[in-house]
Amino acid sequence: QVAVIIQLLLVYRIANLLYKNKSVAFMASLVYFSLPIVLIASRNLTTDAYLTTFVLAAIYCWQVYTSKRKTIFLYLFYTLVGLSLITKGPVALLFIIVYIIASKIIHKEGLRFSIHHFLGLLLCIVIGASWYVTVMIENPKLWEYFFEKQLISRINSNSFNRSKPFWFYVPILFALLLPWWLAIIPKLRVHIKSIPQKCKESKILIYSSFALFLLFSAFSTKLIMYILPLFWMPSIIIAVTIKHFSSKSKANIT
Repeated sequence: QVAVIIQLLLVYRIANLLYKNKSVAFMASLVYFSLPIVLIASRNLTTDAYLTTFVLAAIYCWQVYTSKRKTIFLYLFYTLVGLSLITKGPVALLFIIVYIIASKIIHKEGLRFSIHHFLGLLLCIVIGASWYVTVMIENPKLWEYFFEKQLISRINSNSFNRSKPFWFYVPILFALLLPWWLAIIPKLRVHIKSIPQKCKESKILIYSSFALFLLFSAFSTKLIMYILPLFWMPSIIIAVTIKHFSSKSKANIT
């Protein structure tokens, strides 16, 4: 429950940082909180809620660093990435790296690597690898289990009997985004056409969500909770789209 509250605050802060609009940020938090998958995660005895919290916190720190160039947030970013790695392994990197790559491409920025990035990366590795190294020292065979069974086999085989077809997440995504997608679909095409020059942030969110959705659809093993850390992005997109609705349209949604 505490993790979900922190997520709501982070969704608000990220949306406000991207769009400089408190009403959009507040709506994004409400949309995110209304999603069934968020409630399921808060009642489910898994690490997905914690992973999502660390991923959101890392992205928030990255956004603050890129906009204000405060070095402390860069170190916080790497620390949080390390915590996300120790929470659920390398899969956490996908949610963070895809977003950063999309942001760099849309803003046409190159990769900048300073001494602070190098030190932050070392900090991330120390935090993220600490538990794995500790247990593998006690039992070297765990490396094979972590790497082959938990990572590689989840991508290309029927690991833990969780193999699902490529389209598995499509109906789930539509179901979990009810009733919001029913309201935004008619306006989404118009909104997307209007954002190339006005709002690069919306393009970043849309492209990142789509790329992550395709990636996890391509993986052999699938569970609903695997895609939880990407739902903050459609929540913000929905909030931005709703802003342009008429009062009647908003009433229809509620």
